[in-house]
Amino acid sequence: MRIFIFLLPQLIFSYAPTVVRLFNDSQFPLTGIVQGADGTFLGQMLFQPNEQKEFVYDFNPTNIVAPGAPSLSITPYMVSWKCPSGTIYSYCSQVSPGSLVRAQGCPGYYNCERSKEEMEEEKEVEEEPSNTEESSP
Repeated sequence: MRIFIFLLPQLIFSYAPTVVRLFNDSQFPLTGIVQGADGTFLGQMLFQPNEQKEFVYDFNPTNIVAPGAPSLSITPYMVSWKCPSGTIYSYCSQVSPGSLVRAQGCPGYYNCERSKEEMEEEKEVEEEPSNTEESSP
């Protein structure tokens, strides 16, 4: 019975999923990309300004093959925040499981350029003739 009580917490916590909280505290819509310590892509999510989500990684067995590396470490995570145009907004390395990662809390440029589509839409709006006609007396 003592052995069961001793092993119970280890069994429960050995299969617990890992959570990283991601918070877009910028004024831009951003994509949060999570990678493992070795650069393995783990997932991405789209965030609107002031939106927070949780990234959950459950450590189920995967088909990751790393020649010459019998043990593979996924932590610490790397989180990059990207603008809609694809440029890097900010980037955090050394992210521990259970952390809160803010877009403006990571080193970066903290600015997004407008995409070509947005610039073209703005030009179309500017080029449209105004419907106001001046009447002559």
